[in-house]
Amino acid sequence: MKSFFSKLFNLIGLNVRQWIGVFLIIVGIIALCYGFSGTAQMSDARDKIDRSTSLIPENPAKSIVKGNLHSRVDQYELPVLLLYIGGSIAVIGGIVMIFCCRRKGDKSN
Repeated sequence: MKSFFSKLFNLIGLNVRQWIGVFLIIVGIIALCYGFSGTAQMSDARDKIDRSTSLIPENPAKSIVKGNLHSRVDQYELPVLLLYIGGSIAVIGGIVMIFCCRRKGDKSN
């Protein structure tokens, strides 16, 4: 007796591995969107720091404050980079799973 999900997958025409591929693509796209959002937020934060510190006259304190604020923004570069890498890997893996895990005898496409 087949399970409910097996019947559902067969009805739609995808096997379980192809569904996992679809899921990976969706997760990858979401991760990439969060990465793009994080990059935009970091850029906005850097612009705000530069605008705010431009009002302060040039002195050593300005460079220290500006450097500290920029370093706080820069601490988010690695998580955003990991979102880009993970999202890209998930999308590529999902595409590979969809096209390489076809049913036996299904040679269309």
